[in-house]
Amino acid sequence: MEQSLAHHRDINMPQRLDAVTITEFTESEEVQSLIQRIRHLTSEISGKPHLHEHLAKERSQLYTRKAKLLAARKSEFIQEWWNSSYEEYVSGNEFTERDRTSLFEIYKKYLPERTRRQQWIERLTEHALKIWLSFVSLLSGLHIIQGFFRKRNNVQPALVLC
Repeated sequence: MEQSLAHHRDINMPQRLDAVTITEFTESEEVQSLIQRIRHLTSEISGKPHLHEHLAKERSQLYTRKAKLLAARKSEFIQEWWNSSYEEYVSGNEFTERDRTSLFEIYKKYLPERTRRQQWIERLTEHALKIWLSFVSLLSGLHIIQGFFRKRNNVQPALVLC
């Protein structure tokens, strides 16, 4: 149930490529040809890109192409990791237990403003109850005084409440 509210990142998931995969990537023919072409263009530019704008543009395109290849390899690597880890986790495990997390606990975790509002209303209610009790005690005190005036010499009070 909690998964529907937010996506939790698996802390075991690789964030970058491992050394073996990086070595395989840099030693592939396509990447080696890109690296050689980048080196050649860099030597032709020789620290003056403003004089060789077309070569600098081609070099930046090669860097972009290499970065896209690396990003594709990384996403492929992570997808392979997910597939293998999921298959290892699910194979042989029986999942009969149910999540006993209360919906209100999830609301408290992911909707803190709702909890703050509830606490504010409770505090306000407690404060209002104290005021109401003091008002009732004041009224009862006035009622006692009124009764006292009625009994004494048949004098009516200036303030009649009931």
